[in-house]
Amino acid sequence: MKHLKFIYLLSIIFITSCSKESVYENEKQLKSEATINNEVTNKAASKKVYHFIKFNIKNKNLTNKFINEVIKMARNNNGKLLTKGKPICIERNCADRNLVIEFKKRANGKTFFKTYRNKLTELSNKATKNLSYRVGKESLISGVNSNTKPKGYLILETNITNFNAYDSKYVPTAVRVATTKYKGRFFTSDVTECLLGDCTTYSVVIGYRSQSDFFKSFNDKEYRPVIPFRQNNSKGGSLFFAKAN
Repeated sequence: MKHLKFIYLLSIIFITSCSKESVYENEKQLKSEATINNEVTNKAASKKVYHFIKFNIKNKNLTNKFINEVIKMARNNNGKLLTKGKPICIERNCADRNLVIEFKKRANGKTFFKTYRNKLTELSNKATKNLSYRVGKESLISGVNSNTKPKGYLILETNITNFNAYDSKYVPTAVRVATTKYKGRFFTSDVTECLLGDCTTYSVVIGYRSQSDFFKSFNDKEYRPVIPFRQNNSKGGSLFFAKAN
């Protein structure tokens, strides 16, 4: 695809794919090129992985217990919870909670999920509803603005219906505005593996220095005109802002 490199750059367009290629079983690393202000060099996908647990609340007290258990279990496996609290929904239908967990190594994430299935399945069924669980790798442009310490995250999850239009008309502007104007830091922009529930096909996580920076980026006069190219060439999922944990 002519502009394939931009698809991976587009952490702004959450395509979280429950593809047949497993993050854990398929050992081939995706490779791509990306150049943004000379900060990015060619490289293979890193070893970091991101786990997305999305759900609606069935029982508030049990949900709090469930989240605390997830946090504890993640820490025991060298994982870090990036998001907390109720998200600010920007587009489409957002879930009540979206937990994004970063693992430095995929082996840690694999162990975490195995323990999760063994110890938290019963609690999650009682505490939550409409739960989905998916996994994606670190963004190929994760080195951009790596010094940015996020106070919150843009999270986009969707299904792309027209890659050519999405890639050529939306991605370049979206990435440029987020990274060069507002120092957005990409964490993941990847096709993902669906482990539980009904997942979308792609996910993007971009960290911002403040909630204000996110809204300035989203409402930027250069970015606003290209939003329809994302909306018209994707379906499902949601776009929201989540506070940093």
